[in-house]
Amino acid sequence: MSSSYTAMCLSHDPGIELPTEYTGHDAALDELRQGVPGHRHCDLIVATFSGAFTVMTCPPSKDRPGGASCVHAAAEPMDAGVLRLLAAAHQSDDPAMHAAIKAGHFICWPWDRLRRLRGFLTRLTL
Repeated sequence: MSSSYTAMCLSHDPGIELPTEYTGHDAALDELRQGVPGHRHCDLIVATFSGAFTVMTCPPSKDRPGGASCVHAAAEPMDAGVLRLLAAAHQSDDPAMHAAIKAGHFICWPWDRLRRLRGFLTRLTL
């Protein structure tokens, strides 16, 4: 199955999938770098779907005029399974889970940002 690539705006709650589909991961990142009309100052990420959502990529900090407070020089992809586990850890009452989040340096994925993906994180295909 081939993958499809779209931009998502996490400045909305819940996050929204933007209508343009890109030919590849790099093409999507290039569009975000140039600015997406109507979302120039929003928190944008690249979503990779292969049936269901498989990867979310946070663009390099220098290419992101708005959004998350993370700082990284290169695009940071995150696997859907890891994001699902991270969401569960954020919602846990266990202090060890919150310590694990801090130890993992998931600065791009604080609960406020991650919960905006809730509809996408619950979509599963078997």
